[in-house]
Order: sequence, then C-alpha cells, then structure tokens
Amino acid sequence: MSAKISKAVRDAIADPFALGDAQSEWTLPEVLPPIAELRAALAALRADLEPTAPKDARWCLGKMRQRFGIGTAEIDAAAWLKALQSFPRNMIFEAVRIVVTDDKRPTLESFTRHPGLVRRQTDLARAEAILAALIKPKPVAPVERPPAAVRLRQCRDAALSRRDAVAAAKWARELAAAEGREPQAWVVESEKPAVAPAVDQAPAPAIEPSARNKVLMLRARARWWRKNRLDPHAARLEAEADALDPQHIEEPIGEDYEQGAAA
Repeated sequence: MSAKISKAVRDAIADPFALGDAQSEWTLPEVLPPIAELRAALAALRADLEPTAPKDARWCLGKMRQRFGIGTAEIDAAAWLKALQSFPRNMIFEAVRIVVTDDKRPTLESFTRHPGLVRRQTDLARAEAILAALIKPKPVAPVERPPAAVRLRQCRDAALSRRDAVAAAKWARELAAAEGREPQAWVVESEKPAVAPAVDQAPAPAIEPSARNKVLMLRARARWWRKNRLDPHAARLEAEADALDPQHIEEPIGEDYEQGAAA
C-alpha cells in the first residue's frame, strides 16, 4: 500500500478482524476518516492501478514465451496482451520476474487474479464506498408551505402596508375567490375605471393674421419663388400683396435692417 495513505484510511479499508478461518464481510466503519485524507488516498490507489504500457506488455509476453518455449499457436496472444496491459504498471516487471524464475508454466489467472492486483482493487473499491458515504447528501425535510388563504392574506397586508392599492386589490380579490366569497366593496370600487367629469368648453376662436402679416408672408413667398426662378408665381404673389398694401412697404431685411437699426 502506498505511503501516501494515512493511518485512518488504512484502518478504514482494512479487512475486518475475525477469529478462526471464517472471514467477516467488510462494512463501513463507524468513524469515517477525514474526507481530505480519503481523497489523497484515492489518488494514490488509482495511481497504483495505472495500467501497463502496450510496449512493456509485449516485452513481458516475449520473455515468458522465451522462458517456457511457448509457440505462437499455443496461446491466445491477444488475451495475454490484454491481461498484461490491465496489470498495474509498477508491478508488472516484478510479477514477470517471479513467473520466469519458476518452473511452473504461467496461466492468465496468474495475472488477472494476482493477489497484489486483487488487494489494490479491493482497497480502491472500499475507499470509493467510504467517499460515497461521506458526500451522500443528508435528507432535507420538505418545506411546508402555508395554506393559500394565509399566503394571499399576507400578500394583501404587505401591499396595504406600502400603500399599493392596485396590488392590494388584486390580492384581496384572489383571497376572496380562495375563501369562496364575494370581494369587499373597496376592492370592487378600486377596480372601476376612473371617469373624468365632462367640462363644457367652447372651441378656441381661430386667430387670423393681421393685414400687415399677410402682406409680409406673401412678399416672403414671392422672394422665394424668384430665387428659384419661378417668376410667374412670384408675380402673382406680389400682385396679391400690392392689393392688400397699395403703399408697397418692403420689410427691411439683412443689411438694410442693420443700417436702419444703426441710424
């Protein structure tokens, strides 16, 4: 077992003590180790089960065939390579050394059921079971919601406390429906649309421009038409302006206005 595994985790995943030949079944310990130590132990146990590289597995198979004179047709090379690659990387060379120094021809079970491999797999499975027990969520009691009438009454009172008449009327109507009764009078009144009182008001009289303003507007339009080289329209507007203002007084604009203001 790796030295990175703490004593608390070692004791938790160890085989149970039994007298005689009877082997007791392992169960979760009453006192579980700290989760931080357990996570570190899991990392070490998984590292100890890191599989063998294909290149090393082929080398080990070649050594065993050379030692025992095994021909190509005598064994299932694919099954042997699969078993050797599933064997822990840091145990494969020692296991092959023991096999080739023995006079007994090895079998697949020599590696698939190797005591060291079984021990590591058992320790990992027990550590994972302890971790699952540590992180298992505790049952949460269901939240008991108050009855609908109580919740609606609380919402109505909260709306009234903040002077929100619209929300209060909404909750009060739902409360009345939940209790099987008609809503209160203030709820019905609050939901009626507000109608503004009719006000008799005479239409505003139309404001007609003065004669001088009419003349100024006509002459301004005539100047615009002449600027755009539409003399017939300009002449018609000037004629209308002359008819309204026979004296033909031009409005001072531009430099003429500035000179008149300076005078």
